[in-house]
Amino acid sequence: MTVLPLGLSPASELPAYPDLAGKRVLLTGARRGVGAAIARALAEAGCRLVLHFDRQGGQMLRVAGRVGKKAESLRVFQGPIEDRAALERLAIAVGHAFSGLDIVIRASEVDTTVLDENAEEDEIDDLVCDTLQIPARLTALAAKRMRDARLQGTIINVLTARPDRRPAAALVSDMTRTTLETMTRQLASCEAAHGIRINAVYAAGAESGGDSEGEGRRRNDRIPLGRIGAARQLAGVVLHLCSERSRSISGTTVAL
Repeated sequence: MTVLPLGLSPASELPAYPDLAGKRVLLTGARRGVGAAIARALAEAGCRLVLHFDRQGGQMLRVAGRVGKKAESLRVFQGPIEDRAALERLAIAVGHAFSGLDIVIRASEVDTTVLDENAEEDEIDDLVCDTLQIPARLTALAAKRMRDARLQGTIINVLTARPDRRPAAALVSDMTRTTLETMTRQLASCEAAHGIRINAVYAAGAESGGDSEGEGRRRNDRIPLGRIGAARQLAGVVLHLCSERSRSISGTTVAL
C-alpha cells in the first residue's frame, strides 16, 4: 500500500518537498478548482512556474496574482491548445522561457453536462476521446522534448469529474478512468528507459470551484461520506508524485 501525504504542513505552510524548489514546471488548466490549487501548492514549494490558461478572464488574473506572490518565478501563457499545432506553439514559447522542463502537469475536467439522459454509445465514446485527447498529445510532446534534452522528467495528468449519477454520466466517468489508466501504463512503459515518469490522478467528485452554496449542499447529499475531496488535498497528492519520494512510481493512476 502506498501512503500519499498531503504535501504541505497546515501548521507552518512550509513546503514538505524541498526537492521541488527551483524545479521548472509547466501546468496547463490552472484556471480554477484543482488546477488552481495545484498551482498554489507548486508555488509554495518554490517551483519556477509556467501557467497556461485556455482563455483570459478574472479567474486567470486571480490565480496568477496569488501564485506570483510565492513562486520562484512565473510566466503565464494564454490560448487554446486543442490541436497539435497549438501545442507545438506552446512548447516553443515555454522553451524560450526555460531551457527545459522538469515537470509537466495537465489538469482538466470530465464534462458530463453535455450529455442528455438518452446519450448514444457513439456520443459517449466521442466524449471520452475528446476528454483525453489533449492529455495524450501533451504527454507525448512533453516526453519527446524531455528525451531530446536528456532530462529525466515527470509528467502527470489530473482529471476530475463532478458527481453525476445519471447512467450515461457514470459510464463516461468509468470509461475515462479506465482509458486513462491504460494510456498512463502504456506511455510510462515506453518512456521508462529514458527515466521519464508518467502518472495520473483521477478524482470522481472533486471540487471544481464553480458550485454555488446550494449546488454544493445538493452535491454532498449524494455522496455517502457527505463531502468530496478538497482541491488542496488533491494538490498534495500531485506534489507527492512530482517529488523524489515517488521516483520509483510510474505508470500509476491514483483514483480518488
